[in-house]
Amino acid sequence: MRVWVGTGLCLVLLAFFGASSAVAATTSWEWITTTEYPWYAQYYGQTVAGGGPTEPHEYVLANTGESPITIERLSIGWESKAEPHVWTAPGGDCKKGTTIEPGGTCSVDMVFDPLMAGWREGWIRAQAADEQPEQAKVILEAKAVGPWVEPEPERLDFGSVQVGAGPSAIQTITLTDEESLPLKIYGISVTDIYERPESPSPFRVVGGSCREGVVVATSESCTIEVVLEPAKVGSFESKIVIADNAESEQSVLVRGVGVAPPPPSTGSGTVTKSEPDSSVPSPPPSPSAGPPTVSKTGPLVCPKGKRKAVRRGRTVCERRPRHHHHRRSDQRPVAEHMRVGRSR
Repeated sequence: MRVWVGTGLCLVLLAFFGASSAVAATTSWEWITTTEYPWYAQYYGQTVAGGGPTEPHEYVLANTGESPITIERLSIGWESKAEPHVWTAPGGDCKKGTTIEPGGTCSVDMVFDPLMAGWREGWIRAQAADEQPEQAKVILEAKAVGPWVEPEPERLDFGSVQVGAGPSAIQTITLTDEESLPLKIYGISVTDIYERPESPSPFRVVGGSCREGVVVATSESCTIEVVLEPAKVGSFESKIVIADNAESEQSVLVRGVGVAPPPPSTGSGTVTKSEPDSSVPSPPPSPSAGPPTVSKTGPLVCPKGKRKAVRRGRTVCERRPRHHHHRRSDQRPVAEHMRVGRSR
């Protein structure tokens, strides 16, 4: 006994004014499956994600019409291309170019091989030349199950890290499998907060026991070691995303700040300016040294032949004026008096 899961038999009945009816040659096909599966044979039930492919399910394509049908195209579809081998056909004789005679069949063996947990949908679709008959399609649906694992902690905060000083101290993420199903890790990556690839990133995974291909058994755990090494000043926020077969979300928010390095410190060989010691008085200028400068630390001392004077609010040294002795009008010059005396 076979269970029909496609379109029904298409019949064309021609009749005219009571004349005897005639059945035209028809083209039709349907997907059927064997009775070893329940009535919802297209469903695969629950399968452990990452546990390998299921046993093959056979799907049979039958020519239910009266004319031969040649397969022009046979395609297998799926809901997401993130798992390109979630549905595969490892066997069968339904292929492109196969001709199915009336009443004849061909078959396709399908397996379900999910990597991640969740519902998956797919299909098998056969198309004939000139689309006669219309395509025959059967829907595939199954659920992949996995452990429920939550990373600890939910986020990492690296605080402030100096640019150019090397990586920060290591912070650790832990994954613990407390379910009866194994946790299988496919990879670990650094993304932006929308889980888009981020390269280069100031955050790096530098170690830990969680790696691609690792299987964590029940009651066991693995770790991921992360550092922040900023190349510039600013705030950073990313995600550490774990690809695995868990049913829970596997990502951890990481954040930190890159700060500028401090200014260089003053070394012992650096010459610095110092203020004059006000406790030591300035020596007096020598007479031959020219005009003295005004001292800011003591009283002004003028050299011989000069005196203090205030000019434009400042005390300076200036040359003393010369004194001219004016003769009285009744006095004679000495030379003239001496000449007069001699003449007497």
